[in-house]
Amino acid sequence: MAAYSRGKIAKQRISPKREAEFMCLSGLDCDALKVELINRRIGYGVFATQNFPKGSFLVEYVGERIVPKEAEEREKKRKIKHTS
Repeated sequence: MAAYSRGKIAKQRISPKREAEFMCLSGLDCDALKVELINRRIGYGVFATQNFPKGSFLVEYVGERIVPKEAEEREKKRKIKHTS
């Protein structure tokens, strides 16, 4: 784990919980993650550019939460839409 100072990683170690709280409250993203387009059908994905120690905070998901059944229904609709 690392401490953060104006978005830069410092050498000081902090607890995973404090690191997660800081990242979420500050709105900063981890510098070792990148967003890339996988393809037009799948869309974007988040990829790590380095290895992380166990327990490291990486990202906070703030999107919509759905149950697996809803995910399956949406995927069926997407397949129909993209094949027409």
